[in-house]
Amino acid sequence: MQRLADTLNLPVERSSISETCCLGAAIAAGVGAGIWKSYSDAVQLLQAPRTRFEPNPSSVSRMERRYRHWTGVCVEAIVAHSYGFSESDGVIALNNLVSLAQ
Repeated sequence: MQRLADTLNLPVERSSISETCCLGAAIAAGVGAGIWKSYSDAVQLLQAPRTRFEPNPSSVSRMERRYRHWTGVCVEAIVAHSYGFSESDGVIALNNLVSLAQ
């Protein structure tokens, strides 16, 4: 969960209940049966403690660098494919173009 918080650069909360899908089904059944007036009423009564994961600034910057690198690799692969190159030919050709442009 910490990696998810770092990747998204957002806080992430994990429920202490491992079967949250079952809890959701029980809430839907309870609302449907009239046990609770609304979903929000049921959720207020059945909230479980949560663990909160805050983004770690140094990990966030590392994940951003990895993301930029990955998107660059994807662009190279797309360009190579669009010109009919194999993956390795495309990367070599792009590297040659970059060095010529500099």
